[in-house]
Amino acid sequence: MGTERQKREDAFAPIFISGDEQIPHDVPFHKREVYRYLMAREGADETTDRLVKECMQEIRRIARYQYVYRQAKIASTDSSIFFEGVTFELPGKDIHKHLAHCDYAVVMAVTLGIKVEQVIRYYSRSDLTRGVLLDACATALVEALCDDVQEKVRQLAEEAGYFITPRWSPGYGDLPLTVQAPLLDYLNAFRRIGLYLSESSILLPRKSVSAIIGVTKEKREPRRRCSRCHLFETCRFSREGEAGCAR
Repeated sequence: MGTERQKREDAFAPIFISGDEQIPHDVPFHKREVYRYLMAREGADETTDRLVKECMQEIRRIARYQYVYRQAKIASTDSSIFFEGVTFELPGKDIHKHLAHCDYAVVMAVTLGIKVEQVIRYYSRSDLTRGVLLDACATALVEALCDDVQEKVRQLAEEAGYFITPRWSPGYGDLPLTVQAPLLDYLNAFRRIGLYLSESSILLPRKSVSAIIGVTKEKREPRRRCSRCHLFETCRFSREGEAGCAR
């Protein structure tokens, strides 16, 4: 019994999981987050509040919960981050610090699907206000789904005796957007969830997120991620000072 437990704790079992589901009812999708992306005060007027509620319901109805995540064993952290069995690297000091002392990383991607993109584009031409509200609702929802994937990873790691870091996305700090391409290839993201890149390395459909989570034996104290980002001074969405961190 002890030997089996030790084996389980010595290795984080390989995972490569994807899904395409309706939005689970238990995924938190808060109105206050929609208002944060709108840069408006919640409940400022009844008309806007009613429209936000309608748009939240519409986005939840048309969106899909499409996700994929895959474990990678970290092979080297000398200067850049390398994974075993792959040729690409994760350059930059910030991701190096983020994954310091991690044995594994979990690469993840989440998208709401093409229907959301099409509906937002339609209303952006025919009803600009509704288009803006739907866009903010979709942003809030995809972040909530990323939190859900992160919780799945946390539970898997905990079962093996590990802890996880917060997620870190291309574009955070000095991790360039160009690493999106090899990360999506590693996830086989186009075949699994229909996720691909524009020529400028922007995820398409737009309401999508890719990220990297570290897996470590060391329990870490929560760190203030936003203050280490080069966009901190101008970011419209940071919650520093409000909730301690954007995550």
